Amino acid sequence: MDVGRERLKRDEALRVFQAAKRAEVANLPARKVAECGAVKVARYMVDISVPTHGKIRGRGGVVVRPSVRQIASGVRIGVNAVRNALTRLEGEGFLEALDEPRARHEAASYLLLNPSGGGGALSEHIETSGTAGKGSREYRGEREVSFYKRESLSRVHSAHIGVKSEKDAEKLPALRNSKLVHTWGRKNGRRVVVHSDYFKRYGAKGEEVLRYVLEHGRVEVSELLGKFGSKTARRGRFYKTWVKLMVDDGVLAGDAGSVEASPDWPQALERVQARTDEQLDNRLQDRKIADQQRAFRQAKDLPTDPTPGLAGPERAWEIIAEAEKRDEGARVEEQRRKVGMTAEVFLADALQDTSGFGWREARALWVAKGGRPEDLRRAVKHPYRFNREGGSGSLYVERRGLVPDLAREPARISVLRETENLREPEAESPPAEDWRSHPLDCECPDCAAPIPTYAKTWRGA
Repeated sequence: MDVGRERLKRDEALRVFQAAKRAEVANLPARKVAECGAVKVARYMVDISVPTHGKIRGRGGVVVRPSVRQIASGVRIGVNAVRNALTRLEGEGFLEALDEPRARHEAASYLLLNPSGGGGALSEHIETSGTAGKGSREYRGEREVSFYKRESLSRVHSAHIGVKSEKDAEKLPALRNSKLVHTWGRKNGRRVVVHSDYFKRYGAKGEEVLRYVLEHGRVEVSELLGKFGSKTARRGRFYKTWVKLMVDDGVLAGDAGSVEASPDWPQALERVQARTDEQLDNRLQDRKIADQQRAFRQAKDLPTDPTPGLAGPERAWEIIAEAEKRDEGARVEEQRRKVGMTAEVFLADALQDTSGFGWREARALWVAKGGRPEDLRRAVKHPYRFNREGGSGSLYVERRGLVPDLAREPARISVLRETENLREPEAESPPAEDWRSHPLDCECPDCAAPIPTYAKTWRGA
């Protein structure tokens, strides 16, 4: 069942509005290719969008909501061309883009304005038809007058058109514009065009010319020139460019004086479309639009990323801890790369058989292996500690408690060099007595020995 046709049968106001807008579409300028594209979009709005999902909005007009891709697939032009056509129609006063709140997946809304000529009576009729019931006798007279207005508006579109010609115009499919196909190849390492194929098609302007002939029967070429020709176009040039091609293809019959549609024009037009690959391009466009719509619907169902909140102090401490862990790993890796072991392993091997080691010597050995002194200093922690002999002597590194089992490299390290000053003596001599505790008449070897003198004779001049 045709939903649009059924809606028009039951909604008189919508049917009257469509007839009036059809007359306005016929009066739109169609001298340029872009203007003909706008006419195709306007006809799609009136013939397809209004019957299927158009909604009357008081005296303003009818609101429709077709998507850009639906229009592109219906009139066989590109998406950008559809946007340009909508902008052109808005400038002509044919429609108005509505800036209404809508969902992310919904198409934009457009208000098809009431025609400027006789718009007041049409608006009053539309508003009255939307409020009055079928069985109301109060508005019977007004509704009868509106019905006659509807009949007159319908006749504006087909005043001198036969029923057969009007049905023929409805059979006309949307025609595509011409295209140029390049074949690419390689030459001297560069990508160049090796061949080009030009497919000459009727396009949007040729479609409007053919539709005008189908609607009006036999038409003079001068009439077509006044309707579709540019301001500087000549009759012979216009006939050769836009009409003669259809005559040669068997779509139109006639000469430079007047033309009319051929009896078998649908079959001839189908042969022309097959020759210029229009049917193939139509299938490719439908497949592309279907893929885009499917991808859009899938992306619409995906949840959006939540708005990130502020990271409180707990999260800040976690970030700092993670950064310190990464820095520690990088430092250990650098030690293994330069020295072959970590500073912790170096200390464990150095203090394996001793309880302490001179800090200066240990640091010198670590630096000689390629390590950094600050890394070794950081490694002096539990179970190691610093200790200075006597509070003011040399600095040592001591071990307290048990040493944890650290992971060592497979290769065994060399034995550290032992110095004489770090070797513990076998037997320590008793500490010397203080000479001041001896009596004055002491005869011990220390007191009897002559007192050494460190003063030297000055031999200056």
